[in-house]
Amino acid sequence: RTEYGKKIRKDYEAGKIKEQKKNIQQLEPREDGITNTLTGVEKDNYVMDGKVRKLMPIECERLMSWPDNWTKWGINENGETLEISDSQRYKMCGNGVVSNVVREIVSKLISV
Repeated sequence: RTEYGKKIRKDYEAGKIKEQKKNIQQLEPREDGITNTLTGVEKDNYVMDGKVRKLMPIECERLMSWPDNWTKWGINENGETLEISDSQRYKMCGNGVVSNVVREIVSKLISV
């Protein structure tokens, strides 16, 4: 957190700021070339040339080391294939685990 961010949070928690928290959040792009952790919070989207760009579901799948369109199709209770909405796809990626990380952990456990 920046010093400004720490001060705002302290003032907010002390009740000195009556504005809703979501209205005082600022976009703080990183200068070190490292991306923030992906979350559902709008301020943590990808910043490119000073503009916010939301990742597409397929990009989220790739970050999770899943095949392209892994979350695009589902099967309902009647066994019919249906397309999943982007918002649900983002949720699936957010609640998932990175396959390559799991593979590496399991390989280390097996070798012990």
